[in-house]
Amino acid sequence: MKSVFLNTKQIIVFLLGITCVLNMRFIWVHLSTQSPRNQQAFSYRGHDRPNHLPIPVATFPTALMTVEESVHYPVLGSTSDKVWSSITSSSYGYIRLGPEHRLFDTSMSHELHCLRVLNLALGESHIPETKHIQHCLNYIRQGILCDSDLTLEPGDFEERDLTVEKVGATYVCRDWSLWYNVMGDHDVLWSNITSGLR
Repeated sequence: MKSVFLNTKQIIVFLLGITCVLNMRFIWVHLSTQSPRNQQAFSYRGHDRPNHLPIPVATFPTALMTVEESVHYPVLGSTSDKVWSSITSSSYGYIRLGPEHRLFDTSMSHELHCLRVLNLALGESHIPETKHIQHCLNYIRQGILCDSDLTLEPGDFEERDLTVEKVGATYVCRDWSLWYNVMGDHDVLWSNITSGLR
């Protein structure tokens, strides 16, 4: 019975990895359709705001990513929470924009947060509440449906020994390192603004 549980966990981790890839492609699609309207043209009040993080699409390069099994993100609940927390920015993806520094979150950071929640849910402590887990599963599900990535993948993942055959399909993704750089720059900017307020 225990080996079936471990196989289920391996499948869940595999599916979560694919979800990450799909979410990166989702961000790319949305950024590529971003309006060229300048960030300064928005008041950032109510609905007068951009739909996407204001990064010029031309500066968002692509990168190849081959999906592969990883020992770096174990599903151990609170024991591995530090590793899962490390994949987001220091502000957990929150960013302040506009003249009044309105607080926003990005879809990417929300999805990374949900992966962290699922890791915690699969651990022994079962820290997140069921409603939070349900929200995250639905959020990831809707992101996958919205992206509708049709990249073909080998259908033999249940028959493969994933400890030996760790490599899967290769995707063309937005280079998410730009997101980390933008978020880091905004974290420093916000830190400078708030330190001037003290």
